[in-house]
Amino acid sequence: METENKDKASWIQRTNTRFESVVKRGVSISIFEGIREAARMMSAEGVPVEVSARVLGHNKRRATDWM
Repeated sequence: METENKDKASWIQRTNTRFESVVKRGVSISIFEGIREAARMMSAEGVPVEVSARVLGHNKRRATDWM
């Protein structure tokens, strides 16, 4: 049961904080400069393509994206 609850809430809590600030900047860049620029910056900073695609491909945002 613990695993199921953890999986359901995974979009709420980041499991890897290594790229947290880069992802937050990417979200901001996507809004103001476009998804292409955001993806370019995130790639240059070493964020895996799977992560940047997931973040930039969804409109659902965490409350912490702006903190």
